[in-house]
Amino acid sequence: MAAAGTTPMSIDTLLFDLDGTLVDQFKPGSSLQFTWLVVRRFAGLAPPRTIVRAGKAAVEALQHHRSARPNFDVMVDTFAREAGCDPAEVAARVRRLAEDDFRAMGWRFGPVAGARRAIDRAQALGFRLVLATNPTVPLAMTRHRLAWAGLADVDWAFLTHPEAMTRTKPSVEYYEELLAKLGCGPERCLMIGNDPRKDIPAMDFGIRTFILDRPRPRSEKAALRRRAPDDFGTFADLERLCAELAGAVV
Repeated sequence: MAAAGTTPMSIDTLLFDLDGTLVDQFKPGSSLQFTWLVVRRFAGLAPPRTIVRAGKAAVEALQHHRSARPNFDVMVDTFAREAGCDPAEVAARVRRLAEDDFRAMGWRFGPVAGARRAIDRAQALGFRLVLATNPTVPLAMTRHRLAWAGLADVDWAFLTHPEAMTRTKPSVEYYEELLAKLGCGPERCLMIGNDPRKDIPAMDFGIRTFILDRPRPRSEKAALRRRAPDDFGTFADLERLCAELAGAVV
């Protein structure tokens, strides 16, 4: 049933998470393979251990910076500082890593059952679709994962990525910034994700939140016990909710 105070189509924008929500990843060995791709792409700029350390520092910086600078610039400058490299060279190599090298990991990704049907149904009902992924990797990597999920042709109104965003999940400021870019209030949005640690904070900005019932690690189960989302269920449940919100016949 619709939440108290919700009227049909008062929600007209669906914010979809990506990893674990729309695309599955075969994780054993993923981190090692990606680290190898990074080390190979940055070979000649710094020793392998320095590259790995710089990469970790760059990711960590995205979680803590509070400046108005895009996440991409923060990531590049942090990496360059830690590795003793030219930021322009780092930026160029990051883009080649994202566009070319990351393709080698395609076999590790695949569609989530039910995701495409739910998206097609939502689009047919007139909802605006937004990819609200965590903006910590270049847009090219996100587009690759969408393709591997069978969603490359979806008409997304907006995709979050580090050159367009200055905040990351689970910060409430991420959701505030995203809605400012979309030009809509939280009462018009439904956040759909699988990770309660990163997606439930959308509720703190007044966004109704749907958490998918998917296999999850112990840490995510604990987060669900600490705080329940507005809605919880399968993609079939999401389809029914969207039909209800749109005032359509299920």
